[in-house]
Amino acid sequence: MPTGVGKSIIFQVAGIALEKTTLVISPLLALMNQQTMRLANQKLSVLAFNSALGDSQKQSAALKDFFKNQPNPRFLYVSPEKLMSDGFLDFVLRKNRDEIGLVVVDEAHCVSQWGHDFRPAYKFIPQCLDTIFGAEPRPPILCLTATLAPRDLEEVCRDFGIPKQGVLRSEEILRSNIELIIEPVFENHKAKVARLREILEKHWGEKIIVYTHIKRYSYGTRKMAELFATDFSCQPFDADLPEDEKRNTLSAFERGDLKIVFATSAFGMGIDIQDIRVVVHYLMPESIEQYIQETGRAGRDDKPSFAYLLHTPANVKVREDLIRQDFSVEALSELFYGQLFMKNYRQDNPSRYLIYDWSDAKEEEMLPKLFFQMQQFGLATPPVRCFQFVDCFEARVENAVFKQYASLPDIFALDDVARHVGEPLAAVAEKIYEEFYHDRLKLKRQMKNVLFFRLTRIFEANDFELLAAAMNERATVRLNNFRQFCDFIELDAPEREGQLRHFWSST
Repeated sequence: MPTGVGKSIIFQVAGIALEKTTLVISPLLALMNQQTMRLANQKLSVLAFNSALGDSQKQSAALKDFFKNQPNPRFLYVSPEKLMSDGFLDFVLRKNRDEIGLVVVDEAHCVSQWGHDFRPAYKFIPQCLDTIFGAEPRPPILCLTATLAPRDLEEVCRDFGIPKQGVLRSEEILRSNIELIIEPVFENHKAKVARLREILEKHWGEKIIVYTHIKRYSYGTRKMAELFATDFSCQPFDADLPEDEKRNTLSAFERGDLKIVFATSAFGMGIDIQDIRVVVHYLMPESIEQYIQETGRAGRDDKPSFAYLLHTPANVKVREDLIRQDFSVEALSELFYGQLFMKNYRQDNPSRYLIYDWSDAKEEEMLPKLFFQMQQFGLATPPVRCFQFVDCFEARVENAVFKQYASLPDIFALDDVARHVGEPLAAVAEKIYEEFYHDRLKLKRQMKNVLFFRLTRIFEANDFELLAAAMNERATVRLNNFRQFCDFIELDAPEREGQLRHFWSST
């Protein structure tokens, strides 16, 4: 369905009608926090289970309270990364699976490994749901997105077992109240800056998003905000800024105290601010889908709005370089042979668990992509998500279950404890989580969540070639999508609209 038409209301109403908990898997903290605040204002029980709650002690306490102490819990928001990496979340959801009436995968286009917004953790959602619900009848799964090309649609349906008749699509994808303005090619960056200044002055006092799509350099979020800060009310917004700074920027923009945000695509998906009048693409988007997603931030109140695209010949090369960098075989090689798994692998002990800390890697980096690819090709076992060290817990009361694990001299890592007591690692974690859930244990320091896994064999050169070929294929698809977009902006306005209608109808 189009951006801004109310996809979220579908699961909000359904969740209330089911009178059970709705598990909402959502990609952005800003989006989660915005939706939870609005639901809380309606006196509904809601929890956004993320780092905004504080450290692991506060997070785990909030999660226990949500299911144990509140009558009829309603909405639980988690990120795919949290679902993927947090073993206690996994335990609590399994413990309360009969209370979950609906699972929602928001911004479902992030599942597709071929798209610009691919999030590797999205690919593990089906595996996580298998763990939570097992072979028992599952609650319904609802996937929502504004933009999904045919190849992406097929992948989402395959991953979540959605039959053809389970795909519902709005008859009208295009938003008629947004005027799409493709500016003539600018000679250089200086000319483009001058034109941007004219646009900001023309729309003085209105809410504007300027997508620069990168954080650094002279045309990144930070430098552009600095450049215009003297004359305009503006701030940068990108994934690397502190969470409280991003939260404050979003709140000020929503209230109208802040008028202009220079942003990467981190400021976009699902953000529901009704009166954004203008979206400017200062760097070319990567695809038609990204263009429609981001222009759709404007005019959610159905009033006339504008989307400007400014570009120079150099921007084409910049975007192509960014795509190639995203799938760099050189970076893959460095991780594969050096930094990640190989340095921990012992050929004399192939059953040794390896540890992957998903929280240490940013989504735009190679690390999550490599881990996903290794799983996809069966080079690594499915991960066990749990805490890394047993000694982060301590007993509240005399506790025989925990004592056998905590009393081993100088052994604190969970995999070492499991090996010494002769029990499966997952079973040890399960017993400790059970004691912690019933408050017979407490945390004495941060609970570090990691993924334990094993390699399925000693890696060989052809394994790297397999991974590199998969990366190259994805880069090729993304480059072709971008070239399709370059052809699109060369058309005149009626032809562009015709191509957009054909593009969406073909899905």
